Amino acid sequence: MLLDKRLLLVWIAVGSATPAFADGKNEVKAVSYDEDGAITRVHVRGAQTPTFTVYKLERPSRVVIDLPQARLAETLRGHESAAVFTANTWAVSSVAAQQIDDGGSVVRVIVTLARPGRYDVKTEGTEVVVAVTARDPAPKVTNPAELAKAQADREHAEQARIAAEKASAAAQAEAAKAKDEAERLRKAAADQSARAAAAERAAETARGGTADLERARQLAAQARDEAAKTKQAAAAAQVEADRARSAAEKARKDAVAEAERARADATANRAEADQAHAEVDRLRKMAGDQAARADAAQRAADDAKKSNGADKAAVIAAQAEAAKAKQAAAAAQAQAAEAQRAAGADAERTRLV
Repeated sequence: MLLDKRLLLVWIAVGSATPAFADGKNEVKAVSYDEDGAITRVHVRGAQTPTFTVYKLERPSRVVIDLPQARLAETLRGHESAAVFTANTWAVSSVAAQQIDDGGSVVRVIVTLARPGRYDVKTEGTEVVVAVTARDPAPKVTNPAELAKAQADREHAEQARIAAEKASAAAQAEAAKAKDEAERLRKAAADQSARAAAAERAAETARGGTADLERARQLAAQARDEAAKTKQAAAAAQVEADRARSAAEKARKDAVAEAERARADATANRAEADQAHAEVDRLRKMAGDQAARADAAQRAADDAKKSNGADKAAVIAAQAEAAKAKQAAAAAQAQAAEAQRAAGADAERTRLV
Protein backbone atom coordinates (compact mmCIF):
# COMPACT_ATOMS: atom_id res chain seq x y z
CA MET A 1 0.00 0.00 0.00
CA LEU A 2 1.36 3.45 -0.92
CA LEU A 3 1.89 5.56 2.20
CA ASP A 4 0.76 9.12 1.45
CA LYS A 5 1.53 10.21 5.01
CA ARG A 6 4.12 8.88 7.44
CA LEU A 7 3.46 9.54 11.07
CA LEU A 8 6.33 9.46 13.48
CA LEU A 9 5.31 10.18 17.06
CA VAL A 10 7.35 10.42 20.21
CA TRP A 11 5.28 11.37 23.21
CA ILE A 12 6.40 11.53 26.81
CA ALA A 13 3.70 12.55 29.24
CA VAL A 14 3.56 12.91 32.96
CA GLY A 15 0.44 11.61 34.69
CA SER A 16 -2.67 13.71 34.55
CA ALA A 17 -2.58 17.34 33.46
CA THR A 18 -2.07 19.70 36.35
CA PRO A 19 -2.11 23.48 36.46
CA ALA A 20 1.05 25.57 36.71
CA PHE A 21 3.17 25.17 39.82
CA ALA A 22 2.81 27.43 42.77
CA ASP A 23 5.91 29.35 41.69
CA GLY A 24 4.10 30.25 38.45
CA LYS A 25 6.45 28.28 36.20
CA ASN A 26 4.99 26.50 33.20
CA GLU A 27 5.88 22.80 33.24
CA VAL A 28 6.83 21.37 29.83
CA LYS A 29 5.18 17.97 30.02
CA ALA A 30 5.76 16.44 26.56
CA VAL A 31 7.64 16.87 23.29
CA SER A 32 6.38 15.09 20.17
CA TYR A 33 6.73 15.30 16.41
CA ASP A 34 4.86 14.04 13.34
CA GLU A 35 5.66 14.07 9.63
CA ASP A 36 3.53 14.73 6.54
CA GLY A 37 5.69 14.55 3.42
CA ALA A 38 8.15 17.47 3.43
CA ILE A 39 6.55 19.02 6.59
CA THR A 40 7.51 18.01 10.12
CA ARG A 41 5.61 19.48 13.10
CA VAL A 42 7.18 19.57 16.58
CA HIS A 43 4.74 19.92 19.51
CA VAL A 44 5.96 21.27 22.86
CA ARG A 45 3.12 20.80 25.37
CA GLY A 46 3.07 22.70 28.62
CA ALA A 47 0.72 22.98 31.56
CA GLN A 48 -0.49 26.44 30.54
CA THR A 49 -0.49 28.75 27.53
CA PRO A 50 3.21 29.39 26.87
CA THR A 51 5.17 32.49 25.96
CA PHE A 52 8.29 32.05 23.88
CA THR A 53 11.02 33.62 21.78
CA VAL A 54 12.34 32.00 18.61
CA TYR A 55 15.45 32.48 16.48
CA LYS A 56 17.52 30.50 13.97
CA LEU A 57 21.17 29.45 14.11
CA GLU A 58 23.40 28.02 11.39
CA ARG A 59 26.10 25.36 11.09
CA PRO A 60 24.09 23.30 11.55
CA SER A 61 20.78 24.96 10.67
CA ARG A 62 18.53 24.85 13.72
CA VAL A 63 15.50 26.61 15.15
CA VAL A 64 15.75 27.56 18.84
CA ILE A 65 12.64 28.19 20.94
CA ASP A 66 13.12 29.59 24.47
CA LEU A 67 10.22 29.30 26.95
CA PRO A 68 10.88 31.62 29.92
CA GLN A 69 9.57 30.90 33.42
CA ALA A 70 9.28 27.22 32.56
CA ARG A 71 10.65 23.94 33.85
CA LEU A 72 11.20 20.59 32.14
CA ALA A 73 9.09 17.75 33.54
CA GLU A 74 11.01 15.13 35.52
CA THR A 75 10.19 12.41 32.97
CA LEU A 76 11.86 14.52 30.26
CA ARG A 77 15.01 15.19 32.23
CA GLY A 78 17.83 12.97 31.07
CA HIS A 79 21.57 13.37 31.11
CA GLU A 80 22.50 16.95 32.06
CA SER A 81 18.79 17.90 32.36
CA ALA A 82 18.12 17.41 28.65
CA ALA A 83 16.05 15.12 26.43
CA VAL A 84 17.12 14.39 22.82
CA PHE A 85 14.89 12.75 20.19
CA THR A 86 16.26 11.47 16.87
CA ALA A 87 13.45 12.29 14.46
CA ASN A 88 15.16 11.40 11.17
CA THR A 89 12.29 12.85 9.13
CA TRP A 90 12.72 14.47 5.72
CA ALA A 91 12.79 17.99 7.26
CA VAL A 92 14.09 17.43 10.81
CA SER A 93 17.02 15.33 11.98
CA SER A 94 16.66 15.75 15.77
CA VAL A 95 14.77 17.57 18.54
CA ALA A 96 16.31 18.44 21.91
CA ALA A 97 14.72 19.93 25.06
CA GLN A 98 16.87 21.15 27.93
CA GLN A 99 16.55 23.03 31.19
CA ILE A 100 18.62 26.22 31.41
CA ASP A 101 19.01 27.87 34.80
CA ASP A 102 20.89 31.04 33.96
CA GLY A 103 19.42 34.00 35.82
CA GLY A 104 16.00 32.39 35.58
CA SER A 105 14.27 29.17 34.60
CA VAL A 106 14.18 28.68 30.82
CA VAL A 107 13.29 25.59 28.80
CA ARG A 108 15.07 25.59 25.44
CA VAL A 109 13.86 23.44 22.54
CA ILE A 110 16.30 23.02 19.64
CA VAL A 111 14.96 21.69 16.31
CA THR A 112 17.86 20.68 14.00
CA LEU A 113 16.97 20.81 10.27
CA ALA A 114 17.83 17.84 8.10
CA ARG A 115 18.03 19.99 4.93
CA PRO A 116 17.38 23.61 3.88
CA GLY A 117 13.84 24.79 4.51
CA ARG A 118 11.59 27.30 6.27
CA TYR A 119 9.84 27.25 9.64
CA ASP A 120 6.79 28.67 11.35
CA VAL A 121 6.11 28.81 15.11
CA LYS A 122 2.73 29.38 16.77
CA THR A 123 0.76 28.47 19.89
CA GLU A 124 -2.20 26.11 19.94
CA GLY A 125 -3.76 26.01 23.40
CA THR A 126 -0.99 24.95 25.80
CA GLU A 127 1.31 23.87 22.96
CA VAL A 128 4.03 25.55 20.97
CA VAL A 129 3.91 24.11 17.44
CA VAL A 130 7.00 24.41 15.23
CA ALA A 131 6.26 23.56 11.56
CA VAL A 132 9.41 22.92 9.48
CA THR A 133 8.96 22.64 5.70
CA ALA A 134 11.88 21.27 3.65
CA ARG A 135 12.74 23.18 0.50
CA ASP A 136 12.83 20.00 -1.58
CA PRO A 137 9.79 17.69 -1.72
CA ALA A 138 10.05 14.38 0.08
CA PRO A 139 10.61 11.35 -2.17
CA LYS A 140 7.65 9.08 -2.72
CA VAL A 141 7.62 5.77 -0.89
CA THR A 142 7.93 2.87 -3.29
CA ASN A 143 4.69 1.00 -3.90
CA PRO A 144 5.06 -2.57 -2.50
CA ALA A 145 2.84 -3.87 -5.31
CA GLU A 146 5.20 -2.42 -7.89
CA LEU A 147 8.18 -3.92 -6.05
CA ALA A 148 6.44 -7.30 -5.99
CA LYS A 149 5.67 -7.09 -9.71
CA ALA A 150 9.27 -6.16 -10.51
CA GLN A 151 10.49 -9.06 -8.38
CA ALA A 152 8.07 -11.42 -10.14
CA ASP A 153 9.28 -10.21 -13.52
CA ARG A 154 12.89 -10.79 -12.49
CA GLU A 155 12.04 -14.28 -11.24
CA HIS A 156 10.19 -15.06 -14.49
CA ALA A 157 13.17 -13.90 -16.53
CA GLU A 158 15.50 -15.99 -14.38
CA GLN A 159 13.27 -19.05 -14.81
CA ALA A 160 13.24 -18.51 -18.57
CA ARG A 161 17.03 -18.25 -18.56
CA ILE A 162 17.37 -21.45 -16.53
CA ALA A 163 14.93 -23.25 -18.84
CA ALA A 164 16.91 -22.12 -21.90
CA GLU A 165 20.15 -23.32 -20.31
CA LYS A 166 18.55 -26.67 -19.49
CA ALA A 167 17.25 -27.02 -23.04
CA SER A 168 20.70 -26.21 -24.42
CA ALA A 169 22.33 -28.69 -22.05
CA ALA A 170 19.77 -31.35 -23.05
CA ALA A 171 20.45 -30.75 -26.75
CA GLN A 172 24.20 -31.02 -26.17
CA ALA A 173 23.71 -34.20 -24.17
CA GLU A 174 21.56 -35.67 -26.95
CA ALA A 175 24.21 -34.83 -29.53
CA ALA A 176 26.90 -36.42 -27.36
CA LYS A 177 24.69 -39.47 -26.89
CA ALA A 178 24.23 -39.83 -30.66
CA LYS A 179 27.98 -39.50 -31.17
CA ASP A 180 28.64 -42.17 -28.52
CA GLU A 181 26.07 -44.47 -30.15
CA ALA A 182 27.73 -44.10 -33.55
CA GLU A 183 31.11 -44.87 -31.97
CA ARG A 184 29.64 -47.91 -30.23
CA LEU A 185 28.20 -49.20 -33.48
CA ARG A 186 31.54 -48.74 -35.24
CA LYS A 187 33.26 -50.69 -32.48
CA ALA A 188 30.59 -53.39 -32.64
CA ALA A 189 31.12 -53.65 -36.40
CA ALA A 190 34.85 -54.02 -35.86
CA ASP A 191 34.21 -56.73 -33.23
CA GLN A 192 31.88 -58.59 -35.58
CA SER A 193 34.46 -58.39 -38.33
CA ALA A 194 37.04 -59.84 -35.97
CA ARG A 195 34.64 -62.61 -35.03
CA ALA A 196 34.00 -63.36 -38.70
CA ALA A 197 37.72 -63.56 -39.35
CA ALA A 198 38.10 -65.87 -36.35
CA ALA A 199 35.29 -68.03 -37.67
CA GLU A 200 36.99 -68.21 -41.05
CA ARG A 201 40.20 -69.29 -39.39
CA ALA A 202 38.25 -71.88 -37.40
CA ALA A 203 36.74 -73.14 -40.64
CA GLU A 204 40.16 -73.53 -42.15
CA THR A 205 41.36 -75.38 -39.06
CA ALA A 206 38.32 -77.65 -39.05
CA ARG A 207 38.70 -78.91 -42.63
CA GLY A 208 39.75 -82.26 -41.33
CA GLY A 209 36.25 -82.96 -40.01
CA THR A 210 33.06 -82.52 -42.06
CA ALA A 211 30.82 -81.78 -39.10
CA ASP A 212 33.22 -79.30 -37.60
CA LEU A 213 33.72 -77.67 -40.98
CA GLU A 214 29.99 -77.21 -41.51
CA ARG A 215 29.58 -75.82 -38.04
CA ALA A 216 32.46 -73.44 -38.58
CA ARG A 217 30.97 -72.31 -41.86
CA GLN A 218 27.65 -71.63 -40.16
CA LEU A 219 29.39 -69.65 -37.46
CA ALA A 220 31.29 -67.66 -40.05
CA ALA A 221 28.10 -66.94 -42.02
CA GLN A 222 26.34 -65.88 -38.84
CA ALA A 223 29.24 -63.64 -37.90
CA ARG A 224 29.28 -62.12 -41.36
CA ASP A 225 25.54 -61.42 -41.15
CA GLU A 226 25.91 -59.77 -37.77
CA ALA A 227 28.85 -57.75 -39.01
CA ALA A 228 26.84 -56.64 -42.05
CA LYS A 229 23.90 -55.58 -39.84
CA THR A 230 26.19 -53.66 -37.52
CA LYS A 231 27.85 -51.94 -40.47
CA GLN A 232 24.42 -51.03 -41.85
CA ALA A 233 23.37 -49.54 -38.51
CA ALA A 234 26.62 -47.58 -38.28
CA ALA A 235 26.18 -46.37 -41.85
CA ALA A 236 22.61 -45.33 -41.11
CA ALA A 237 23.77 -43.40 -38.05
CA GLN A 238 26.47 -41.72 -40.11
CA VAL A 239 23.94 -40.86 -42.83
CA GLU A 240 21.61 -39.32 -40.22
CA ALA A 241 24.46 -37.27 -38.80
CA ASP A 242 25.45 -36.12 -42.28
CA ARG A 243 21.83 -35.26 -43.04
CA ALA A 244 21.56 -33.14 -39.89
CA ARG A 245 24.78 -31.30 -40.75
CA SER A 246 23.59 -30.76 -44.32
CA ALA A 247 20.23 -29.42 -43.11
CA ALA A 248 21.94 -27.01 -40.74
CA GLU A 249 24.30 -25.81 -43.48
CA LYS A 250 21.41 -25.43 -45.92
CA ALA A 251 19.42 -23.42 -43.36
CA ARG A 252 22.41 -21.14 -42.82
CA LYS A 253 22.94 -20.67 -46.57
CA ASP A 254 19.21 -20.04 -47.09
CA ALA A 255 19.26 -17.38 -44.38
CA VAL A 256 22.29 -15.71 -45.95
CA ALA A 257 20.71 -15.87 -49.40
CA GLU A 258 17.44 -14.42 -48.08
CA ALA A 259 19.33 -11.57 -46.48
CA GLU A 260 21.19 -10.93 -49.74
CA ARG A 261 17.91 -10.99 -51.67
CA ALA A 262 16.38 -8.54 -49.22
CA ARG A 263 19.35 -6.21 -49.59
CA ALA A 264 19.23 -6.55 -53.38
CA ASP A 265 15.48 -5.83 -53.38
CA ALA A 266 16.04 -2.78 -51.20
CA THR A 267 18.76 -1.54 -53.56
CA ALA A 268 16.55 -2.14 -56.60
CA ASN A 269 13.61 -0.39 -54.95
CA ARG A 270 15.78 2.58 -54.10
CA ALA A 271 17.04 2.70 -57.69
CA GLU A 272 13.46 2.54 -58.98
CA ALA A 273 12.47 5.31 -56.57
CA ASP A 274 15.35 7.49 -57.79
CA GLN A 275 14.38 6.78 -61.41
CA ALA A 276 10.75 7.62 -60.63
CA HIS A 277 11.79 10.91 -59.04
CA ALA A 278 13.89 11.72 -62.11
CA GLU A 279 10.89 10.91 -64.35
CA VAL A 280 8.69 13.18 -62.21
CA ASP A 281 11.19 16.00 -62.62
CA ARG A 282 11.33 15.41 -66.41
CA LEU A 283 7.54 15.38 -66.73
CA ARG A 284 7.25 18.51 -64.63
CA LYS A 285 9.75 20.26 -66.90
CA MET A 286 7.84 19.02 -69.96
CA ALA A 287 4.58 20.28 -68.45
CA GLY A 288 6.22 23.65 -67.85
CA ASP A 289 7.47 23.77 -71.44
CA GLN A 290 4.03 22.83 -72.78
CA ALA A 291 2.38 25.48 -70.61
CA ALA A 292 4.86 28.06 -71.91
CA ARG A 293 4.11 27.01 -75.50
CA ALA A 294 0.37 27.25 -74.81
CA ASP A 295 0.82 30.74 -73.41
CA ALA A 296 2.92 31.75 -76.43
CA ALA A 297 0.35 30.34 -78.84
CA GLN A 298 -2.46 32.12 -77.00
CA ARG A 299 -0.57 35.41 -77.19
CA ALA A 300 0.00 34.89 -80.93
CA ALA A 301 -3.70 34.27 -81.43
CA ASP A 302 -4.58 37.37 -79.45
CA ASP A 303 -2.08 39.44 -81.48
CA ALA A 304 -3.55 38.07 -84.70
CA LYS A 305 -7.07 39.08 -83.62
CA LYS A 306 -5.90 42.62 -82.87
CA SER A 307 -4.28 42.97 -86.28
CA ASN A 308 -6.79 44.39 -88.84
CA GLY A 309 -5.10 42.73 -91.78
CA ALA A 310 -4.63 39.35 -90.08
CA ASP A 311 -5.37 36.20 -91.94
CA LYS A 312 -8.29 34.24 -90.46
CA ALA A 313 -6.54 30.98 -91.21
CA ALA A 314 -3.48 32.13 -89.23
CA VAL A 315 -5.70 33.07 -86.29
CA ILE A 316 -7.45 29.70 -86.34
CA ALA A 317 -4.10 27.93 -86.63
CA ALA A 318 -2.71 29.89 -83.66
CA GLN A 319 -5.79 29.08 -81.59
CA ALA A 320 -5.55 25.39 -82.52
CA GLU A 321 -1.85 25.41 -81.62
CA ALA A 322 -2.67 27.03 -78.25
CA ALA A 323 -5.40 24.44 -77.51
CA LYS A 324 -3.05 21.63 -78.50
CA ALA A 325 -0.32 23.01 -76.28
CA LYS A 326 -2.73 23.30 -73.37
CA GLN A 327 -3.82 19.69 -73.84
CA ALA A 328 -0.21 18.58 -73.97
CA ALA A 329 0.54 20.56 -70.81
CA ALA A 330 -2.47 19.00 -69.02
CA ALA A 331 -1.39 15.52 -70.13
CA ALA A 332 2.19 16.18 -68.93
CA GLN A 333 0.90 17.37 -65.57
CA ALA A 334 -1.27 14.24 -65.22
CA GLN A 335 1.74 12.05 -66.05
CA ALA A 336 3.83 13.95 -63.53
CA ALA A 337 1.18 13.41 -60.84
CA GLU A 338 0.97 9.68 -61.64
CA ALA A 339 4.76 9.40 -61.58
CA GLN A 340 4.82 11.25 -58.25
CA ARG A 341 2.29 8.77 -56.79
CA ALA A 342 4.27 5.78 -58.09
CA ALA A 343 7.48 7.26 -56.69
CA GLY A 344 5.82 7.67 -53.31
CA ALA A 345 4.65 4.04 -53.34
CA ASP A 346 8.17 2.85 -54.30
CA ALA A 347 9.68 4.95 -51.54
CA GLU A 348 7.27 3.42 -49.01
CA ARG A 349 8.18 -0.11 -50.20
CA THR A 350 11.86 0.73 -49.91
CA ARG A 351 11.34 2.04 -46.38
CA LEU A 352 9.48 -1.11 -45.34
CA VAL A 353 12.19 -3.30 -46.80
